[in-house]
Amino acid sequence: MSGSLPVSAIIVHYGTPDRLRDCLEDLASRPDAPSQVIVVDNGSLEARGHWREQFPGIDWVFLEANRGFAAGVNAGARRAFAEFLLFLNPDARLDSGALFRLSAFIATRADAGVVSPLLVSSTATPQPTGGEFPTLASLLARKLVRIVRRSGPAHPVGSGTVVLDWVSATAMLCRRAAFDAVSGMDDEFFMYYEDCDFCFRLRMAGWRSYLCADARAVHEGGASFRGDQRRQVRVFRLGEDRYFRKHRPRWESQGLKLLRPLYDRLDLRENLYPRSKGRVPER
Repeated sequence: MSGSLPVSAIIVHYGTPDRLRDCLEDLASRPDAPSQVIVVDNGSLEARGHWREQFPGIDWVFLEANRGFAAGVNAGARRAFAEFLLFLNPDARLDSGALFRLSAFIATRADAGVVSPLLVSSTATPQPTGGEFPTLASLLARKLVRIVRRSGPAHPVGSGTVVLDWVSATAMLCRRAAFDAVSGMDDEFFMYYEDCDFCFRLRMAGWRSYLCADARAVHEGGASFRGDQRRQVRVFRLGEDRYFRKHRPRWESQGLKLLRPLYDRLDLRENLYPRSKGRVPER
């Protein structure tokens, strides 16, 4: 990409070919286009030869089964040649100049392992893009906020760049050296919480995670579940359970599971688990 850092974009896809096509066309038309674009399809695309012909400049990785987002990112990283990796959902579009801004920032901060743009909806409403590492107390507090307010960003909204414990992998620019230092993402996370886990391990290895609010990405979200909220909640909880088992005391993991029947009995699921957090491993 002219005038910026060498970047390999990794797009993990499942079951949303129209959004994937739009995403690839958008990347190709950008003045800050990545040096390399890798698409990892989780066993969902048919007519693979047609896709190769339609987008000959793309490095395609066709997996035979849906292995989830984290495994897809790792598969793409094995094909990447650039010193910076851009993880991008097919349903996310970086604003004009956003990749330039992200690249300019990470190039000047030696401690930056990852940096994310601010995620916004199609109506420019800020979406949760990161926050503090989850604990049982913070999780309960956030759920109570959702009950009262229905929704709310998990970070300060404004301009400039701030340090957060974790940032979303919906659109994330990652330093390859940092990625390799923690052996990439944990394949055992199918989706949800894999970015929290990744950023936690980066922090333990001495890297920081940043949110650059001056760079934005429009994110649609939710298409991979096709409205199946039960499945989305089930997958969300699997990721949440793994994160708490890895990084939190055992009593917090047990407390989390004990509270879930109460959420369901009170029919609070809609407030506690938003329909679209975003990760589209493409599931």
